[in-house]
Amino acid sequence: MEQNVNSRAATDEAARLARRTVVIRKLQKDDIFNSLVAGWNDLKRAPSYGLTVGVLHALAGRLAIFSPSFPACIISPIPSSPAWR
Repeated sequence: MEQNVNSRAATDEAARLARRTVVIRKLQKDDIFNSLVAGWNDLKRAPSYGLTVGVLHALAGRLAIFSPSFPACIISPIPSSPAWR
């Protein structure tokens, strides 16, 4: 009986979420400022997470740019290995 009540509650919750409508607002200058302030607050609250993600993205970018096959990828999508020649 309890499982039936739980499944009914889950179904009611799914129906309530399905009825929710999405409202698209125009972007205001305050929205941009508020998002930057919120991001700065997140960085101050948990600096190791944000800095770790930033460093990993920077290293991945450096690896992509300075890898030997990077210029070949820009010129042609075909790998420049001897097997492709």
